[in-house]
Amino acid sequence: MHPLHEIYADAVAQAATGKGFERHSKGKGFYDQRWKSITDEAGMGFLTGQAMKKLAEATGRMDDISQQEWEKEMLGAMNYMAMAMLYRRHYVRTV
Repeated sequence: MHPLHEIYADAVAQAATGKGFERHSKGKGFYDQRWKSITDEAGMGFLTGQAMKKLAEATGRMDDISQQEWEKEMLGAMNYMAMAMLYRRHYVRTV
């Protein structure tokens, strides 16, 4: 197994059971959640902006937050980047 698998598994677990799931799923499927409708309205800049925000929060406060909080922010950034990739693959018509 590739060493990155551990990190990607943590990111999937956070998306499946973490803060985003608890706040936004409300029993809805992944593609029926707010991130999709907001991206439909605002464009993919919403998702990439959220990833940038998470990275800035993690790196800007790195000395002031616990390892666990730092990892949560980093995993959140990874999830927003992955959501941007999913959105482009499934909903953006490309040439």
